[in-house]
Amino acid sequence: MGQNEFIIRNRVYTQEQIANLTFEQWAVYRMSNMPKRLFKYYRNIVDEETKINYSLEALENNTVYLQSPDNFDDVYDCSIVFDEYEFSFARLKYYAGLCRFDIEEDDYWKYMYLLSVNIYKEVAKLQVQGKQLVDALKTVFHVCEDGTGIDMTHTMFALKMCSALCENSNREDAWQIAFTNALTSEVNHIRRMLSESFRVSCFSESPYLNRMWASQYANNHKGFCIEYEVPEYTKENAQLFHNLFPVIYTDIRTSVLEECLKYMEDIEDEHLIEKIYKYGVLTKSADWKDQEEWRLVSMGNMLADNYNCPFFKIRKVYLGNRMQKEERRKVIEICKRKGIEYTGIIHRQDTYGLSDCLGLCDKCSRIK
Repeated sequence: MGQNEFIIRNRVYTQEQIANLTFEQWAVYRMSNMPKRLFKYYRNIVDEETKINYSLEALENNTVYLQSPDNFDDVYDCSIVFDEYEFSFARLKYYAGLCRFDIEEDDYWKYMYLLSVNIYKEVAKLQVQGKQLVDALKTVFHVCEDGTGIDMTHTMFALKMCSALCENSNREDAWQIAFTNALTSEVNHIRRMLSESFRVSCFSESPYLNRMWASQYANNHKGFCIEYEVPEYTKENAQLFHNLFPVIYTDIRTSVLEECLKYMEDIEDEHLIEKIYKYGVLTKSADWKDQEEWRLVSMGNMLADNYNCPFFKIRKVYLGNRMQKEERRKVIEICKRKGIEYTGIIHRQDTYGLSDCLGLCDKCSRIK
């Protein structure tokens, strides 16, 4: 894979092309290139806490679960990228401007020190007038308590500073510590925003992917794979179509620093969500491009209140090569009752690829 390349469904794009790709253009591309089938691999295990086999529930109810990106096997998956130092310095300058302090200093720590001194003086004046520390900080940071997003950001910053100042009141650098803690909380807030705002269900374009069967996705061949039939676009399934995206594979991690700063300052940006999707929710390391992945993305519970989303019709079920007899019987019983085709997955004799077993599952020794 070349430098500065992005891959969508085996087609190579440049960094500039991805940057210029709008949601509208992407929608046209997706609609015209939607595969006729999508496949989802299931572990087929019983959850230790709830004692429920959610894989069988998905088969029984024809639903897919929208999970948090925090639970993905790739810890870098769905993560947004920005330089924390640049973010914190920009936020320091923002708060200095908010407090009307003109500080001409390019060194981060000197800037923080000077800002701390200025705010300390202002807070001290307000405390002499009888204000409590927290109220003095809110006054300095222009907290209006009007319920707006930007006001809530200022309020949280003041509260974080107040807490840190109380905890470190005996230290000479208490104000610098308070600023650092408050800025760190903003960094963490931005990173949480993605994992808590989006829920995702993942699909592939093939049921014959060795790495998917051999990984936790299909529990080392002990699980199964469901084939979903993608229908024609209608008003009834429009919401599913509009929220299905092919994954973008690349070796590049694109910064969204400017977008994060706009978000913190409550500046409207019609491209903010677009970039979060392109460079966060839908971007994955090129190491995984063999997964041929599509994602159903929901902002919160937009697609399903309990995150179990009704999906396209199930066409076929593929049984893992190492499925236990009893588990095979359970899956086959559901398929028979619902009129769903099923088959076993086996290794080909002539290659290391996978294929359908041509024998009848009911007569197979694997379930006898």
